[in-house]
Amino acid sequence: MDLTKIFSGMDKGPEAIQANFAELGAMTNLTKIPDSQWVLKGVSIDKNWYFRGISILKLGDNALAIANVQFTATTTLNPGWNTIISFPTSYTTPYLGTGPSLPLTFNTSDDSKVGDIGLDRGKGYLNIYVGNTITSGTTINVKGTILLSKDTQLLN
Repeated sequence: MDLTKIFSGMDKGPEAIQANFAELGAMTNLTKIPDSQWVLKGVSIDKNWYFRGISILKLGDNALAIANVQFTATTTLNPGWNTIISFPTSYTTPYLGTGPSLPLTFNTSDDSKVGDIGLDRGKGYLNIYVGNTITSGTTINVKGTILLSKDTQLLN
């Protein structure tokens, strides 16, 4: 990305500033994945959770997936990777490819269970890695930012 250097007394300075803002705007984009497009698998969403949602912030050729959601397990989640949400891959694949993402962590409301979160952008899955069984009725907090990079293949 090439921004125009701005200097005092510059001819058409305001226009150059506006062009720089347009260039930055083309490089970044924040898109919230609508809850209506989620398919929940083994969990229900707590509709009273503040700032709930999943958004994708595009940063040039990379992006951050921003998650802040609270769920209740509606079934037993067994040890291993569990897909808890699927959504259209159109939110993640157009500029990011299909590779895995860097895992983060989630926790249950009583902190008895902690595990990894991974976003599989090629399939549109939000996965959690469960070390010990999570029983139905347990609250699961998913908060954090997940790096998505088309150039770096990170293990999920």
